[in-house]
Amino acid sequence: MITERKHTQEALAESEQRVRRKLENIIAPEDIADLDLADIIDAPALQALVDDFHQLTGMPMGLIDLKGQVLAGVGWQDVCTKFHRVNPDSYRNCLESDIQLSAGIPHGEYKVYKCRNNMWDVATPVMVGDRQLGNLFMGQFFFEDEQPDYGFFRAQAARFGFDEQAYIAALEAVPRLSRETLHTSMNFFMKLADNLSRQGYSNLKLARSLAERDALMASLREREQEKETAVVFLRLVNESQGSRELIRAATLFFQEYSGCEAVGIRLRDGDDYPYYETRGFTPEFVESENRLCDYDETGSAVRDDNGNPLIACMCGNVICRRFDPVKPFFTANGSFWSNSTSELLASTSEADRQSRTRNRCNGEGYESVALIPLRQGEERQGLLQLNDRRKGRFTPETIALWERLADYLAVALAKFRTEETLAAAKETLEIERDILQAIMNGAKNSHLIYLDRNFNFVHVNETYARTCGYRPEEMIGRNHFCLYPNAENEAIFACVRDSGEPVAFRDKPFEFPDQPERGVTYWDWTLTPIKDLSGQVAGLVFSLYETTELKRAGEEIRRRSEELRATNEELSRFNEASVGRELRMIELKKEINELCRQAGLPPRHQLDFEEGD
Repeated sequence: MITERKHTQEALAESEQRVRRKLENIIAPEDIADLDLADIIDAPALQALVDDFHQLTGMPMGLIDLKGQVLAGVGWQDVCTKFHRVNPDSYRNCLESDIQLSAGIPHGEYKVYKCRNNMWDVATPVMVGDRQLGNLFMGQFFFEDEQPDYGFFRAQAARFGFDEQAYIAALEAVPRLSRETLHTSMNFFMKLADNLSRQGYSNLKLARSLAERDALMASLREREQEKETAVVFLRLVNESQGSRELIRAATLFFQEYSGCEAVGIRLRDGDDYPYYETRGFTPEFVESENRLCDYDETGSAVRDDNGNPLIACMCGNVICRRFDPVKPFFTANGSFWSNSTSELLASTSEADRQSRTRNRCNGEGYESVALIPLRQGEERQGLLQLNDRRKGRFTPETIALWERLADYLAVALAKFRTEETLAAAKETLEIERDILQAIMNGAKNSHLIYLDRNFNFVHVNETYARTCGYRPEEMIGRNHFCLYPNAENEAIFACVRDSGEPVAFRDKPFEFPDQPERGVTYWDWTLTPIKDLSGQVAGLVFSLYETTELKRAGEEIRRRSEELRATNEELSRFNEASVGRELRMIELKKEINELCRQAGLPPRHQLDFEEGD
């Protein structure tokens, strides 16, 4: 009973092993080196077929693999089953006959040979593709026209310890076949062997087809799942209203879809890449790992000989593209991942890992860690970090998916950041424009405008607009020389734009075409070019101060001055004639007074201005 139970257990174990090999080769049917004939054919169905054939013809037959294992058999003779295959030494003869004597038979042919136990056997090979997996045997038998060598068999009975009488009786029961019957039977057996070969090969092809179908279906399911995941993520991106909202939503998404305990996103801030958003990490972990750069006593990032900041740890490797794609923990895109950081640290060196690592993730118990760069071309905006204390959280396929989604995130983030930068710049520009407008409007006595290269109004202060009969906003975008055609002035403007040199005028006359009642007006004005960073003129600042009243007042002063001059000249002539007569009278009075003095008489005329008076 123990022996029977042992045989049963061995048979069960062998059957389980055969099933396992079948399943493995269905998954990868291209490699049939490990397959046996039993793994390919339906042995019970074949046994039923040969049973019926034997009942019809009485022909003994068997299907034996290349290891000598009988897979199907019928008509086995007592001389074999009770004698030759029972004694170990004679059984070795059987195996040698089954394996060695039957070797080398071409496909589609058969071989008639005497086994080591001196009985006739016939074999034809069973092929699968171009590989032989077994033989189809017909035997044992004797030919009708031959006499068995009883002396050989009696000696063999003595050598192997058989009961000679029972052994010879079993020998007498062996079938006698004519050579014609053998040939006809073997034609059938060769066709059967060929059918078995075709069936085996068809089974392999079917298994390959099924495996390819299953692999394709699995791939399609995987791609469909990836597509659905990507669609969810892209919807999240499209619904986000800014970079902060996007990062928060993305962090939650990656935590949910990856199943990882902790997720973080680092973004560049100056020289460093601190955490922008985290989920699942402790505050102590985030605080200790927030900075990747080392800092000196002045608070500045430590730099290498080329002036680049030193960014530490494995995060620094990913951000700075320090990776070796040959290493199993790096991908071709520069991501890092490990399903066991403990095993990684134990089996690699700092040189393998490209730099000294802090190992804080492992110290916190995180075994599965993935670091995915946020790439935009050659630029690294930051990275996505996935951590879990459980081992084996990632596969190459999931890492490839997270890389693709991280690329989507990087593109969306760059878009939002550009838009936010532009919005901030626009807001700043609007503030500066309002300040400029306030300054321009504050210049009550000056007319200030800013024109683009084509002389269209960009900024207009209230004084200028009021003088022209408009509100400032009504003039923006309109062309200066469409409103005020003037070939001379337009030529001056064009010269300043093209040469980049400013000009200035005093009391330059101008007539408003839409205000003829004003007549000729006069202006002091300057035209100054404004250049962009490339040195090209981007616009013109036109500053005017009206001098019409001053001009007219000056002309009035000149007219009145001329009139006064003429009057003064007339007065001078009159004064000259009057003064001359008076002086002559004085001289005559002086002469009379002198004559009186000489005559000893008192002066006749009193002269107040004389000396001594």
